[in-house]
Amino acid sequence: TTPYDMARQAGAYPLERILATANLSSSQSSDSIARLVKSFEDPDSAVRHWAALGLLIAGKPAVQVGRGSLVSALADPSPDVRIVAAEALATLGALAVRVLADHSDGSRHGIFTAISALNSLEHVEGDIEPIRAALRAKPAGEAPHDRYGSYVGRLLKPND
Repeated sequence: TTPYDMARQAGAYPLERILATANLSSSQSSDSIARLVKSFEDPDSAVRHWAALGLLIAGKPAVQVGRGSLVSALADPSPDVRIVAAEALATLGALAVRVLADHSDGSRHGIFTAISALNSLEHVEGDIEPIRAALRAKPAGEAPHDRYGSYVGRLLKPND
């Protein structure tokens, strides 16, 4: 379904739920963490994405509380949800770094998913250069337009 079609189908794009979860993600209220964890049950991937992002934003204590939901989100049908869940879990250790490394492979997951995962890898503590080196040996993936062709390669350059 295209965004155009979704905009014309009643209920196809749950804007109110998405905005409520996005607002909750930046909230400092005491009940926001429990509500974010509950949001992982939503059928819409944008809501689940914001739930994972909210736990990431809230930091390690929130990630620890939502760990079970975040681990389950590593198998989410949406790569956007998987990537943010993996980035959040990576704050607790290396478990999720493998998910980010896998999604950084543009030849398997597409260039936009690879860009998102590589951006998340930048925030992981520890040495990610071996991951970058392995990915540099693989094709970047098909770019839908020439202007995107160099993005993955630039993200894979070693840090100076």
